[in-house]
Amino acid sequence: MPNIINKVIKTSYHFFATVFLLYLAKNLQNYHIFFNIILVFLSIFHLYDTWWFLNYDEDAPI
Repeated sequence: MPNIINKVIKTSYHFFATVFLLYLAKNLQNYHIFFNIILVFLSIFHLYDTWWFLNYDEDAPI
């Protein structure tokens, strides 16, 4: 049971971090384009961690 709760917490955190970073990258138009690219790149890592925690029980490799 604690493993399922841990999986839900980790998956939720990484999913909402992905959504938030993509939202920032879309709406922050006053910053340099490289800043937006970095935000998208970070959101890809969070999306990968979301997929990892949904499919595996151990810690993510990233």
